[in-house]
Amino acid sequence: MGKRSSTLHKAASLLLALLVMPAVQCLAQLNTRKPASSASAPNRQAPLVIKKANGTTKTAYGVLGFDLTDGNMLNGLVSFPFTEGARFSLVKYFGDANHDVTAGAYAERYYYAELTQTDLTTQKMIPVELIRYDIEKDVTESVGELSGYTSHINDMSYDYSTKTMYAISVLNDAYTQLFTIDLNTAESKLVADLDRRFFTLACTYEGQLYGISFEGDLCKIDKTNGNVTVVGATGWHPTYYQSMEFDHSDETLYWAANLMGGTDFDDCIATVDINTGAAQKVAAVGNSPQIAGLYVPFAASAKGTPSAVSDFECVPGANGATTVALYWMNPTQTFDGKELSSLTDIKVYRDRELIKTFENPEMGEEMSYTDDLGDVKGGYHFYSVVASNSVGEGAEEKVRIFVGRDIPADITTLTLQHDGYDKAVISWNQPELGPNGGYVDASSLSYKVVRKPDGRVIADGLKQTTVSDENISPVGQYSYSVVASNADGESNAVETETRVFGPAYSMPVTFDFTAFDADNSWTVMDANKDGYAWMWTKVSSGDRVMGHQASSTAVSDDWLISYYMPFEKDATYRAEMELHAYSADKLEFALLDEMYTVKPAQVLDTVTVKGNRDKQRIGVVFKAESDGYKNLGIHALSPMRADWLEVFNLSVKKAEKSNLAAVSISGPEKPMAKKESVYTVRVENRGTDKAYAYRVTLVDKNGEELNHKDVAVTLNSGEYADVEVAWTPQVADTTAICGVVRTWPDDEYADDNTTDYMTVIVREAFDGDVVGIGLESSSTASSSPFDLSNQYAAALNIYSADEIGENKDMLIQKMAWPYDALYQYSDVESIPVRIYLANTDLTNTKDGWIPEEQLTLVYDGITSIAQKSTGDLTIALDEPFKYEAGKNLAVLTAVNCDTYCPYVSFRQYNSPLEGNAAYEWGSYYAKQWFDFTQVGHQNYYSRTASIMIYMTDAQTDGITSANTAAVAGTAYTVSDVAGRVVATGVFSEQGTVNTSGLQRGVYVVSYKVDGKRQAMKISVNK
Repeated sequence: MGKRSSTLHKAASLLLALLVMPAVQCLAQLNTRKPASSASAPNRQAPLVIKKANGTTKTAYGVLGFDLTDGNMLNGLVSFPFTEGARFSLVKYFGDANHDVTAGAYAERYYYAELTQTDLTTQKMIPVELIRYDIEKDVTESVGELSGYTSHINDMSYDYSTKTMYAISVLNDAYTQLFTIDLNTAESKLVADLDRRFFTLACTYEGQLYGISFEGDLCKIDKTNGNVTVVGATGWHPTYYQSMEFDHSDETLYWAANLMGGTDFDDCIATVDINTGAAQKVAAVGNSPQIAGLYVPFAASAKGTPSAVSDFECVPGANGATTVALYWMNPTQTFDGKELSSLTDIKVYRDRELIKTFENPEMGEEMSYTDDLGDVKGGYHFYSVVASNSVGEGAEEKVRIFVGRDIPADITTLTLQHDGYDKAVISWNQPELGPNGGYVDASSLSYKVVRKPDGRVIADGLKQTTVSDENISPVGQYSYSVVASNADGESNAVETETRVFGPAYSMPVTFDFTAFDADNSWTVMDANKDGYAWMWTKVSSGDRVMGHQASSTAVSDDWLISYYMPFEKDATYRAEMELHAYSADKLEFALLDEMYTVKPAQVLDTVTVKGNRDKQRIGVVFKAESDGYKNLGIHALSPMRADWLEVFNLSVKKAEKSNLAAVSISGPEKPMAKKESVYTVRVENRGTDKAYAYRVTLVDKNGEELNHKDVAVTLNSGEYADVEVAWTPQVADTTAICGVVRTWPDDEYADDNTTDYMTVIVREAFDGDVVGIGLESSSTASSSPFDLSNQYAAALNIYSADEIGENKDMLIQKMAWPYDALYQYSDVESIPVRIYLANTDLTNTKDGWIPEEQLTLVYDGITSIAQKSTGDLTIALDEPFKYEAGKNLAVLTAVNCDTYCPYVSFRQYNSPLEGNAAYEWGSYYAKQWFDFTQVGHQNYYSRTASIMIYMTDAQTDGITSANTAAVAGTAYTVSDVAGRVVATGVFSEQGTVNTSGLQRGVYVVSYKVDGKRQAMKISVNK
């Protein structure tokens, strides 16, 4: 029965919107036409003329039942033009928390609406009250209680020929009932049960009812007995709430249609041909609206009565005088287009009160009248003119006009500027006319300016349109509001933008963004206006910080700008910042001469920020190029889709004479025990003097020195050097290391002598080659090599010979993949996995899976990952795989598990091979091993899984002494170091020992050559 897609929404009471013209809209323009005759000759030199609209754009009203954009206007009377894409304007809100509105209609100068309540038993909306609204006077009153309905009213329409309001309401799944409603008492009477269901109802001025059925047919309805005659199909399929009404000016039938999907037009204003039923779109308004109670303003009267007067104009008195000059031309035809024989009178109304009658006027005569309202306050008034003949009153022509002195309009072009760093200048313009287009008394006009947030009155009774504010304290964010007033009233307050004012900072200066009363003098500018910018935010501890969120569509262009601070030409300064970057980021530091223009006066430096889980300090040292008060700008140039960056504090001070800073440390995050790793410590001279000698030391988390390097190379002010320091870890462990710099003579500022700690995970020693590929990347994803979020998955990754870097054949003993399971809430235990390897000439995965027969299954077993951990997922192969030097390596991994593990991700990188990326397949529902028949896709980010490959010399397979080339086919015995025999076998053609059944460790292999017993040690590293 036309239930809304979303039941009529309840909305809070809304402020009354400006009244919108219910009839012919008047336009202001100058006119000096001289009337042919005049009852009271008005002054034609008035500066403002109100002239009726030309009628090319219809403006209508209706009750909004649903709209995706203007949901705050539901249950309200709205106005809207018949133009494509038009939005709604609220006129009056009818509903409340307990009532909805489903139907309404205009009749005899009132808009009538039906209020419903939902029956808690049937969940149907039942009509309970009829209200009427005087659009001109903005007055709402109750007519009475509605009763006799089994469901809500679908539509209403007024019959001007019999002065009767009709309504339709669906009775059941097959029929609609036709009612009349008494507009004085709200009493409803059943006329008839109609033979079908109807969505809409409309009545011609002469009294013929029409409706559109649920099937989309236009039908005539006999208002006496309810007989229905189908006119024709509209061609559309209506649904939900809608309504229709005639424009009685020309009897065009308009339909506010809400249609089923799949039709040519959906939710639009249309015309309906009353001869054929065909519908034609006029305009789509709103955003999928449902409009009840359509009303199209009109000027109409009965057949034989005069048509409306033409060229109706209203001229308000000059300089706020409370007079109105009215001009019009009398009609020469009846409303139905026939020639008039005579006129009996012309009546002039103001606000529905008769103010003048002209007896026996001439047809076609130009007439005028001046209305003197006397000593009244300026305001809106409705004027109308009606011509009559012996048949009756003709069509009404109406205008709405503001008369008298207007209050000042809101000021315009309000600006707030700095004059230097400590003075605010506020300027504005004053419109000549008032908000209603009326005359404004400029002689009594003055302004009041108030500063916010402290409420200090800067000026009151001000005659000028500019004012300055000096000695502002403390430094902070301020705005100013300006109100214009005169003897007739005051405007609304208009407020400036918010800017920072106050005393300039003095050096040194420190900003703590985590403090409860954190400094509020910073200005944020979204230079590329992408909606992403610096902002105050909170970290998990609850502390407030200054954060930056990168865009998902472009590189950032966002500024964080300090208040003014003094700089001296050629003096050296240091700016330092403590921050946390969740991913790699980039910041540019600059000095600006003006806070609100992102035009750097001096670019200081661009800093690449590492992404990690710990706080870090970054800084820039610079020499000021000019004197003066300047602003420090921090320009975020974050890569697209970078993670959050959080700033905890920032300081600016003059640089010391002697100050070396250990800026950063980089190197292997997972070095190998017993093997040397090299770490690079960046040392920067942030002092003003040269540094001639210094020491860089690697220190562990316990403060123990790991190694150091002395440097005797001159480092000038502002320069940096990357110092390499070697370290050979002795045992597998998780620790943290940092770089420390010390200079001679002693450093004057020791706080920056130590880098941030970097976490290192020392891997177990391996007697062979370890190749790490893509380990430097910080990108992670769950899709490859083992997609545990899909449970059943596979991935093919290809690595180039150049990445592997071996110039001879090698045996791959095991493989490892860096993973992150810090947010995994449960252990991942005993997951079945398979690993296939192949030497290949393929350079990318664009063609999908490598055929199974070209691959070697090197592991078929299980693996596990501990919850809330990071590390390497290391898997020793069931059989060593011989890698052929010069070939690319294909690694196919498959997983088949019953555990959903969405928070395990693996490191990924961008392969140097063109078009290469992991080829992936995953399914949550497959519940079967990958079998090479599934269709996959390349990684969405074109990335390949990072990997570590553990290899030994292919000629020894772990044998550490003796040449075994001549022992092929010879029997051997394998004993552990205690002398127990643990395996027997025969040397392969390559002279290798089968170690697949041996645990990690050292063994003795015994055998005979030429009758002589020999022995050798082997090391099994898996």
